[in-house]
Amino acid sequence: MTSEADAMPVDPGISLLVIVSTDPSDLFFANQLFRRFRLAGIVLEHQRDAPDTRPRWQKAVSLLNQPGELFKRARAWLGRVWHDRVDRRFYREMPADFGVDGRGLDDAVDCPVLRIDGTGRLNHRETVDWIRECAPDLIVVCGAALLREPILALPRLGVLNLHGGLSQFYRGLFTTDWAIHNREPEYVGATVHFVSEGIDDGRIVFQGRPDLGTDDHPNRCYEKVVRLGVDMMSTAIMAIAGGELPAAQPPATKG
Repeated sequence: MTSEADAMPVDPGISLLVIVSTDPSDLFFANQLFRRFRLAGIVLEHQRDAPDTRPRWQKAVSLLNQPGELFKRARAWLGRVWHDRVDRRFYREMPADFGVDGRGLDDAVDCPVLRIDGTGRLNHRETVDWIRECAPDLIVVCGAALLREPILALPRLGVLNLHGGLSQFYRGLFTTDWAIHNREPEYVGATVHFVSEGIDDGRIVFQGRPDLGTDDHPNRCYEKVVRLGVDMMSTAIMAIAGGELPAAQPPATKG
């Protein structure tokens, strides 16, 4: 891949680090920010573990002794069931298309890149130490696993996340799909917020809703959400770098 940027990246005056997964929308996010800003580093998280080859009874006993892990596995399984249903109906016939930016990091990326494999590896000591060496003032995130205190405490200006939904209505995964499934297209949108140790519950910086057309399928809606989110994140980065953080937006209410 080659960069399609016509302008040189902006130096925001702060050290900026990006954390994303290998999903196409997240790669798009990373590539867009690379083109817009000078980056101190990129963490690329491949969120798939090697298969567990133990007998089923051993897996079951292990999970019974770890209620937190059991809940996480159940949640992930329900997410896959929902995604498979939606995938059969929408995704295969009308897939999301982020172009070349959704297929991998741009070949022109010249900042340090840390590639990690496996769910849970993001908060490991080795990753924390690598990020610390990059000395980021601000970390921006899209699609990565939940960050814990060791990483959250590193950047002096905090951690910003792009959530593909209006977080006071839809948190977690598949937020665009759920809003459409529930016939609430008015809640298709994106949120840029500071990260806490909860799930999509940090202080909101920006929220927005994309312009949707009557012929937009769910994946096209999601593409618009991500593109809008990248623009909002870029605005937030420049505002924070300039010491002009916008006042938190009061959450909207249904009804």
